[in-house]
Amino acid sequence: MALNPPLVPNSEVALIDERAVQLGCNIEQLMEQAGSALCAHIHNTNEAAAVLVACGPGNNGGDGYVAARLLANAGHRVAVWPVSQARSLLCQKQSAALPESVEIITDANALNGFDIIIDAILGAGVEGEPRQGVKEALEQLRQLKIPCVAADMPTGLEHGLALDSCTTITFQVNKQSLINENVQVIDIGIPAAAYCDTSSVLFRHFPKHSISGHKGDNGSVFVLAGWQFPGARHYCSQASYLTGCDLVHCYVNDDDSVDHACVRQTPSTCELNTLIARCDVALIGPGMGRMHKSLIEECFAIAKELNKPCVLDADAVHILKFQLRGDDHPPVLITPHRGELKALTSSEAYDEGSIHEFASAQKIILAKGAIDFISDGMQWQHNPNGNPRLAVGGTGDVLAGLCAGLVARGCSLFDAARLAVYWECISADTLWQDMGPSYLPDDILHELPNTLHVELDKLDAWPPIN
Repeated sequence: MALNPPLVPNSEVALIDERAVQLGCNIEQLMEQAGSALCAHIHNTNEAAAVLVACGPGNNGGDGYVAARLLANAGHRVAVWPVSQARSLLCQKQSAALPESVEIITDANALNGFDIIIDAILGAGVEGEPRQGVKEALEQLRQLKIPCVAADMPTGLEHGLALDSCTTITFQVNKQSLINENVQVIDIGIPAAAYCDTSSVLFRHFPKHSISGHKGDNGSVFVLAGWQFPGARHYCSQASYLTGCDLVHCYVNDDDSVDHACVRQTPSTCELNTLIARCDVALIGPGMGRMHKSLIEECFAIAKELNKPCVLDADAVHILKFQLRGDDHPPVLITPHRGELKALTSSEAYDEGSIHEFASAQKIILAKGAIDFISDGMQWQHNPNGNPRLAVGGTGDVLAGLCAGLVARGCSLFDAARLAVYWECISADTLWQDMGPSYLPDDILHELPNTLHVELDKLDAWPPIN
């Protein structure tokens, strides 16, 4: 099955731009390409159109100023209405580059007499409801009753404020909020790796600690792991702690000691319900063995009743596969290798298109392999990092623990999956360079904090505190 292009949320746009710069792109050149796409769409539709360009203060407004310049140079009558004065440096630069033939409108009463509007007020990266001044501007533009072309994203779309009769020219990759819109996706030169591959910019999602926080504020994890292979419990619980979460509650079946900070629990069913309810996420499956099927099903049923997010790995994938094929389950992040994926999807072949179709917003798949594949049914990414030593037993347990800890800290399931796999793999790659095949999962645990420090330093975000 063909793998459809990813559909990204608006919140992803800033990360894509940042990654594009890391990959060598020039934002000003990208802006020129975006404005050129807007110009080409209008010019090819109506060579004589009189165009009103409504510009905002940021780089989306800069796209509009570029389009205005190019349209004027192509012979169109063009006017620019600065709904908000240019604030970003690039927006200011493009505003200053307008030819003299472009009229600058300062009075909303002078908006009449145009054939089409370019909405370049607010782009996809803007969060929250538009301010009152923007709302008023949109209403004044709506009264013109003429077609609109939106730059990347109609202003106010997610708040029901978008202009009518709007065609959206979105740049490089489609957005989830545009699914039901009239949209054209235009390549402006951003490498596919900026949005299709995991990268260091994912550490923007790493949760910060509050300087005034208290124990428990940073999340707690319930762990059902290691009943047949106790090492799995060690690896996933320690990895959860290394994400910065405060508490890891392990439900154990023996007298083996649990790592120093873990809370041992051997509760009754009633107490088990209470324990899972107190935690932010349930990690179920690593090292359990399939003979504990009823316990895995019981914990999953409690999580389902509480709508508690779950990270499911190893034997839990096999045991719960029939429930996971439907939609009657709590939010889940599933971390299968190829054999477990086959049991889950009943597909003989490893096919990313089928995995993407199987995944959903409530069922995130992190398919482990030489190139890991993460999908929520709309957005997907590859993780091309890692090395052959990551096939050693225990590394999957570390990954599951990182996923659970990040969910407990407040990451979405999709963000937790892609950040966790990137974090572990680049930690392992550092070890591979130093030790070749001689490192163990414990070495990865020791390397994770160093990697976190290095990666957040690159983003000028160390220490992670607010």
